[in-house]
Parts: sequence; C-alpha cells; structure tokens
Amino acid sequence: MIRREEIEMETLPDPCPDTSYLEQEGFEERLRQLQDGRFSFMGIRASCTLHIGIGQAGHVILHRFKSPGVWNVETDSSSEHIRMLFEDERAVLLAMLDAINCQRSGDPRSAS
Repeated sequence: MIRREEIEMETLPDPCPDTSYLEQEGFEERLRQLQDGRFSFMGIRASCTLHIGIGQAGHVILHRFKSPGVWNVETDSSSEHIRMLFEDERAVLLAMLDAINCQRSGDPRSAS
C-alpha cells in the first residue's frame, strides 16, 4: 500500500532561466532590474512524502514525490500568481498520485 502526506509547495532557484524575452524592445527597465539583482528566477513545484509499505513486518520506504515544476518564474511575482502556479502543479501531482493509486495518510478514501 502507498500512502502520502500533505502536498507542499517547493520554490527553488532556477539555475538556467530563459531571459531572452528581456532583450525585446520595451523590457529595458526590467532587464536593468535583473542585472541589478532586484529579482531572479525560480521554479515552483508540488511535492509530498510517500509511505510505501513493503513486506509483512510493517516496513515502510519513504520517498519524496514531486511534480515536474514550472520554471522561469520571476521571484518578485505576486503571491496570487505564485499560488496559482502552485495549484496547477498540485493538480499535476494529484494526477500522478492517482496513476499509482496513492492515498492520503489517515484517510484511505481521500486523494486530495
């Protein structure tokens, strides 16, 4: 049996952001802000810990399960925008969990 804990948001630095859009006309100020370090880029993903039961003795393997993530997000994005991106990633993770017939810990009927 596989059970899961609560889904959490992870934010990670984006090591290879695509900043080419900042080279377009009209983005000069935003490019200066990036160069001045006033913002950078990050990735947002959903993750949870899975409890994978093995054998008859009640042994469990713990595994961190993560959505692919959305990247190239500006770090000074609004909290509403970040929350929306996380909710999209959460939906992806829930679909992934459904595909392996995973349940939430403590509630065998719930997958949310």
